[in-house]
Amino acid sequence: MTHHVAHASIVYWRRSIWNGTRCVPVLMTLDQGWLRAATGPARRCSPSRPVRSPAG
Repeated sequence: MTHHVAHASIVYWRRSIWNGTRCVPVLMTLDQGWLRAATGPARRCSPSRPVRSPAG
């Protein structure tokens, strides 16, 4: 029996396009050789949390 292993991590938080006071986590997942990006649910941005724009 083989074990299926996947790795995932939030790579950065970005400001929501629709609501600038909300931050959206960007999650990268490596699963069976595929690298995928997805966004999670928005949360209120904290002034202490650095937020990078998609442009860098």
